[in-house]
Amino acid sequence: MKHNIIKEESLGNHIWRITIELIPESEIEINAILRTSITEASDSERELIDNCLHSSLSRYSITNFVGQNQSFFVVDAFLN
Repeated sequence: MKHNIIKEESLGNHIWRITIELIPESEIEINAILRTSITEASDSERELIDNCLHSSLSRYSITNFVGQNQSFFVVDAFLN
């Protein structure tokens, strides 16, 4: 899955609020994003999204999931 970081906003103390768009490349990824947004995702779909977020933001440690709007995810993360 590809990604695009839309916005990085410093919250202070090395914590950043990051808006990231996940860009699916397969039907499985499309379904995982859709099902996660309506909270009907299976464990494997949630794990796929989590893994994509963590690998896309490898220089950060995600501390809080703030929200999701379609394929856009907002997280708080510590800058390593």
